[in-house]
Amino acid sequence: MTAIIMIKTVRLSRVKLKCHELARDSYAFSRRLKIQLNIHQLNPEFVMRSQLFEPLHVTKSSEGIFSFFAGWRWFEIAQSSGQQELTIIQHNEIELNEINHLAWLYLLSSNITNLERKTGLRQLTEIIGRIPLKTRKKLLENQHSYSTIASLINITNQSRGVIRSQLGNKAKNENNKTGFLMSQLIGD
Repeated sequence: MTAIIMIKTVRLSRVKLKCHELARDSYAFSRRLKIQLNIHQLNPEFVMRSQLFEPLHVTKSSEGIFSFFAGWRWFEIAQSSGQQELTIIQHNEIELNEINHLAWLYLLSSNITNLERKTGLRQLTEIIGRIPLKTRKKLLENQHSYSTIASLINITNQSRGVIRSQLGNKAKNENNKTGFLMSQLIGD
């Protein structure tokens, strides 16, 4: 009998990782978000332990390629800080239609409480607006509305005016260019 999930540590030099095709939209969108954290100032030990507590969620193809669909924030920080090993949760039995749902759930849950104050509501509005409607209904349940702003009001208890004021403040010099590492992970 095969385990449904398996938690293990892998050496980055010995595995091939890429973003799961059903998680590409949520992953690519997450790369545009602004955070307060300066990842280059983090202690490598802290990064290693943090990635251990938020492992990369992957499936494994018959060719041995790991395709991730959640847990990518600490994975990226671990990579950029030169970590050689990575903790993963390998999902051996997962329905394909759940991967997209779980990827958007990961993006929303990992950002709903910790986005940069000046642009957080605008970024949450963008995340919620990008989530496919069927997935958004499932994720937000009673807080869902067909209006993205109404959904955000339900989630954050912020007024429509506060949210609209952030939507009116465009971030200066937003950079939406795809970097080399992102292109490799997404599989483009």
